[in-house]
Amino acid sequence: MPPPHPEMKTNQELLLLISKSLSSLHKRQDDFCKRLENLQKDLNDFKDQMPVRKSGWLSDYWEMK
Repeated sequence: MPPPHPEMKTNQELLLLISKSLSSLHKRQDDFCKRLENLQKDLNDFKDQMPVRKSGWLSDYWEMK
């Protein structure tokens, strides 16, 4: 049997690398979700600051919330 290639990894080493990669992906996904939640909150805050169109007796007007 030929000697193992020096760059070959054992199954345990490969599983560890896969596990680390998955963990990293999950962390990035969590960070991305947090950024999306923050953007949604910022958008909602911005919408709350925008004036609202109202109808009066004779004409329409804008009013701050």
